[in-house]
Amino acid sequence: MKSNTYIDSNCIFIDSNNKEYNGLLNSSFGYKVKNGVNFFENIDVLYSCMMFGGDGSIVNSLIDKNNLKKFKGIVSKNKNKICSGWECIKVDVMRWVLKGKLICNYLKLGELLLKSGNKEIVIINRFDDFWGVKDNGNGGYEGENTLGKLLMELRDVIIDKNRRNELKVWEVNVNLKLKMYGEWVENVYLEENIWELGNRSFDFLIEKLKIKVPVCSVGKSFSPLSYISDVSSEGMALAA
Repeated sequence: MKSNTYIDSNCIFIDSNNKEYNGLLNSSFGYKVKNGVNFFENIDVLYSCMMFGGDGSIVNSLIDKNNLKKFKGIVSKNKNKICSGWECIKVDVMRWVLKGKLICNYLKLGELLLKSGNKEIVIINRFDDFWGVKDNGNGGYEGENTLGKLLMELRDVIIDKNRRNELKVWEVNVNLKLKMYGEWVENVYLEENIWELGNRSFDFLIEKLKIKVPVCSVGKSFSPLSYISDVSSEGMALAA
């Protein structure tokens, strides 16, 4: 993916200090996710569990509320146990995780995404210019902003009425072979009444904020494996 420079006033720059939009960060609390019988305090935890292939001992440490302050240390300590081929699938796993965050927090997260309108969502991360961007020292930010792009993809689905059916189910991507405690992760279905209530709220906000359906959204699908064009068959075999 290409590194870009972001200085435009049409961007929303988000870090932990941005109280209005920090709910879009993976580390934000108040957006719990549930898959099967497993609860995750935020999607940083869920994503990391997937990174280690749902290894029971590591998962137990990661989801333990008492370890939240030690979270980064646990991940760093177990780097040698990260799934082989992870680099080939990590963006699609992040897409899957983000969709789960939306389906488990449909109104709250959906409304926050719409509040950003048609502006570019840019995630500031001084440690990682793949998922976010770093200060370039010249009044702007530079990086790939991959997380910001995925959030905008998800926002496009909400904006486009013809695509919202994609949000009725948090489906398992069989190509990613995601497991938790040795079991395949489950499909999660959004309750019909919540879906309908969310849609009414979304339509109201779209009209109120005069949000336009992005041209690039037409005919697309928020489906796994559509974001990375250079995933090799070798990489996918390793991920299995």
